[in-house]
Amino acid sequence: MKKLRILNEIRLGEQLEVIDETQTAELVLKAGQRYLIYQNEASEKTVIKFDREKLKMIRYLPEGTIQMEFSTGLPTWTRFPGLGQLQIKTDLYRPDLENNSIQIKYSLDKNENKIADYQLTLTYE
Repeated sequence: MKKLRILNEIRLGEQLEVIDETQTAELVLKAGQRYLIYQNEASEKTVIKFDREKLKMIRYLPEGTIQMEFSTGLPTWTRFPGLGQLQIKTDLYRPDLENNSIQIKYSLDKNENKIADYQLTLTYE
């Protein structure tokens, strides 16, 4: 088991919210991919699948599954309960697999309107 620290800085306009949580996660290596599997603070199963090119985060909620994919280049799409379809624009995806950390800077947009900017750092040891 690994200790997973999730530090997420969320900027909505001038307002900044910081989420800093630590979870116990299982690290699985399979077919060149790394998987971190854990229960988040809301007791939702969460799977983070990643390699040097991209990261996919999957949360299993009672009302369905949320999948978010982060990779610089083309935008990706996700669907949130109550918000509908959102566009993910990844500005930075920097995995440091040797030091067990990942940095992601991204924004969520709805209908070309920015909802928020995010700076997410994941570390596991």
